[in-house]
Amino acid sequence: MQKAKKIFLLLLIQIILVSLYACGRTSETAGMIPTLKWYVHGEVQPDQERVNKEINKILEDKAGCHLDIIYLDPQVYAEKMQMLMASNDTYDLCFTGYVNTYKKAAQKGGLLALDGYLDDFPGIREAIPEYALEAAKIDGKIYAIPNIQIMAQCTGLFINKELFEEYGQMDVEDISGVEDVEPFLEWVKNTHPEIHAFGLGDARGWKKKFDYKLISEICLGVDIIEKGGKIEAVRSFSTREKLYEAKKIREYFEKGYMRPDIAVYDSFDSDNICRTSAVWRGVYKPGASAELYERTGIETICIPVSQPIIRHDTGKTTMTGVGRYSRYPDKAMRIIELMNTDKELYNLVCFGIEGVHYKMKDEKHIEKIPDSGYNVGNSWMFGKQFNALLLEGQEDDVWEQTERFNENAEVSPIMGFSFDTTAVSREIAGIETIYEQYTAFTKGFEPLEAYYDEFVSELENVGIDNVVNEVNRQLEEFFEYKK
Repeated sequence: MQKAKKIFLLLLIQIILVSLYACGRTSETAGMIPTLKWYVHGEVQPDQERVNKEINKILEDKAGCHLDIIYLDPQVYAEKMQMLMASNDTYDLCFTGYVNTYKKAAQKGGLLALDGYLDDFPGIREAIPEYALEAAKIDGKIYAIPNIQIMAQCTGLFINKELFEEYGQMDVEDISGVEDVEPFLEWVKNTHPEIHAFGLGDARGWKKKFDYKLISEICLGVDIIEKGGKIEAVRSFSTREKLYEAKKIREYFEKGYMRPDIAVYDSFDSDNICRTSAVWRGVYKPGASAELYERTGIETICIPVSQPIIRHDTGKTTMTGVGRYSRYPDKAMRIIELMNTDKELYNLVCFGIEGVHYKMKDEKHIEKIPDSGYNVGNSWMFGKQFNALLLEGQEDDVWEQTERFNENAEVSPIMGFSFDTTAVSREIAGIETIYEQYTAFTKGFEPLEAYYDEFVSELENVGIDNVVNEVNRQLEEFFEYKK
């Protein structure tokens, strides 16, 4: 009996001690300000700690937390994030989109579904258009918030301004498609052999029009088009636009407008093309030339040459997600809300400290201070870009122009559609292999007539029609669900 009492007393003392310890820890934790982790891709900023201190002064007051922004090398960012997600890491925020692919990150369980939090953070709904939130859905749920910038997609024709002015035989107002600049391309080839006349870049932008509308290049080799009120998936190279593109590119190659190694060249980003070409196609948006100049020091003229459209996956390329195992999802959402509504915080993250990392040139424009230790470079990576201060060369109303551009664009009739490739993953891998094998043909290095039938036959052999049929099946389900 005495022994039992002693055991009971010992257990009771242990319980009391544990309870007192737990209470002490709870009180201690409650008094601490948590520091959230935000992973983004980019170069490590030498002066990041100094900027973080200023960021945390704002967040401590407005969100009750601190923030540690962690930059990872872009070359390893996706791999690193996959490892963190696979290990159930408790990071709080991350960039997702074209790297750390949004759909994969969501479906593999690395991101938290945010639908249940949105009503508690009305600033997000006020800042983000409804179509963008709709486009962000995967299997009916939102796993990341789009960083609003230029949402309407439009092909732009970029022209080296110095060369165009030297040519002096054409008005910008007379250019509505690639074909219009062919006399200029010929002049560049003959007058400036040190530069490539046509740098390729994005597809489309041709003056010639067709009796259907391209809705989406849903996957390699398969397009969704609208013709006569009907929306359906088709083989890409069965469309007259793709055939016309192939023929024109071949024509330009034969005339010597393009680099001779175009078949194997793979650095088609705008900065590289800008330094080596007189004309190329890229993404048009208000202020595009100014942004390109800020990065490269080369002046360009940018002309919209396609109908702007807000595509079904608009916004999925640049997003901010909350880690599935974050201990502070509410505070993470508050940070997202502030990055979309608080200009002081947003510009501090994007540009650093005034007088240290940049100086104001006027009320809206800044001039970055060289070698300041903080030069992030991509304001679209963190939140709503319309909150950003302006760079040299950007027009005073560039953000107002961009918002109008978005508002006036056509919205895709398949907004919110997400193609699940699971059932045809093998076929898609086969299609990608065939396109790699026929790169020279698809880039105009080889004549269309010599390889077209063989190319189509190879695509049929790996099951391209299975992919087309699967897209159409999912489109039918999508439209049925939307009724």
